[in-house]
Amino acid sequence: MLSRLSLAVTETLRDRAQPIITSYALFRLIWDIYEHPDRYPVKVIRRVSAPGGTQYARVIQELGYERVLRPDADFGDFPSMDVRARVFRVVEVPDAPAEDVACLADPFAFIGYLSAMQRYGLTVRQPVVLTLATPEPKLWARRRDAMMREDYGFDPKEADLSYFKPLQAIDIPTSLRGRDTRVRHTKRTYHSQVLAEGVARLITVGDLFVQMLDDPELCGGMAHVLETWEEHAENYLDLIITAVEEAPTNIIRVRAGYILAERLGLRDPRIDAWKRFAQRGGSRKLDPSSPYEPVFSEDWMISLNV
Repeated sequence: MLSRLSLAVTETLRDRAQPIITSYALFRLIWDIYEHPDRYPVKVIRRVSAPGGTQYARVIQELGYERVLRPDADFGDFPSMDVRARVFRVVEVPDAPAEDVACLADPFAFIGYLSAMQRYGLTVRQPVVLTLATPEPKLWARRRDAMMREDYGFDPKEADLSYFKPLQAIDIPTSLRGRDTRVRHTKRTYHSQVLAEGVARLITVGDLFVQMLDDPELCGGMAHVLETWEEHAENYLDLIITAVEEAPTNIIRVRAGYILAERLGLRDPRIDAWKRFAQRGGSRKLDPSSPYEPVFSEDWMISLNV
């Protein structure tokens, strides 16, 4: 028989209708039930002011016994319910595709690169591998700390708590829900948006064009990137210019300026202003993943190594 706390968790998981929940999200839910009991359908009798390891372990045990939750097999081999599991499958909720599950497991992950190009209709290629991006460890840690402060209204790491389940980085498996996946850890902060039909996040289209210049090898290669810009860049010109101006490195502005102005003949004062970032005597390349070639754009002072 489920306790009142476990019943409140169960009803909430059913209402949310998400196929997985992480250990952090589960503890955060238990905490919120303690903090705001009136928000939940089952009244919880609180014997302590805040939940701890005992309450968390009891919920895990009860929901496992009642087959509400089980460890998600794609994220680790736990033969039975175990408090060490980081991702739990919500048994009564229908499963979701790999991109939804990945973005639930990692709150900062999003669809990018060739997978995002296919989503936006920028390529006719049908990538077999789902390519995702997530911040590199130091950036991920900063975003984690900000998220925990926002979730709790204080910094849990600095609070005097006897037990707390922190937000932890969860590796996305190379095979998720039967789909091959690849994760790129990026030092750049890209913007993303939640897809209307699910919980997966997709890089914004302007930032996707920047991503093509930064990691063309994950976007079908630089030749395919140039074809994509030639076919679609004019339709998204203002979004591209805005994203390029927000890019943290000048080489992105030089590559974008060469393609937009010299190859496509598009004119905009903001593009012309990027010429000040061109540098003589350097080894800048249009394709960062290919060898340097002694063929240059005179205006943009960049090796045309494609």
